[in-house]
Amino acid sequence: MAATPRLISAIHTGLLKFAGPPLALWLGGRVAYAWVTYNRTHEYAPPLSTAVVAISLLVFPLMAWRYARLKRVAKTDDALHVSNFRREVVVPLRDVDRVRQLPLSGNIVVVDLAQDTELGSRIIFVARDIYWSPTWWRTHPMVDRLRDAVAAAKKKGVEVA
Repeated sequence: MAATPRLISAIHTGLLKFAGPPLALWLGGRVAYAWVTYNRTHEYAPPLSTAVVAISLLVFPLMAWRYARLKRVAKTDDALHVSNFRREVVVPLRDVDRVRQLPLSGNIVVVDLAQDTELGSRIIFVARDIYWSPTWWRTHPMVDRLRDAVAAAKKKGVEVA
């Protein structure tokens, strides 16, 4: 009997995936619009405000892109059940190439796959457990748990073969 998949991605993944990109793009557009209307007054704009606008026009589209690629992920003893909210694929843990966390990303976990699936060769999700570390070099505990599960699945696969 197969084990019931346990959700390891955040409950609010759907909200981030579908509401995050339009909100981020709207905020970026709002910043650009405010900048244009301010410059039409021919008043002096401090360099710091120019830098804030430039960074915003870079960051908000990147946020939208990252949020749009989020997946819902559940785990069993030997597989990941990955969904983009339209379709679901089952990825055996032995097919996982690497598990990592993006620098300064908080709870965002990236799983690189050895083989391409219907949903691509990279799974990006927000880990369910809330974790905050004051140091940027510490990884989320979910990353360590997934790494251990992948190593165990690969070891188990080698022993059977």
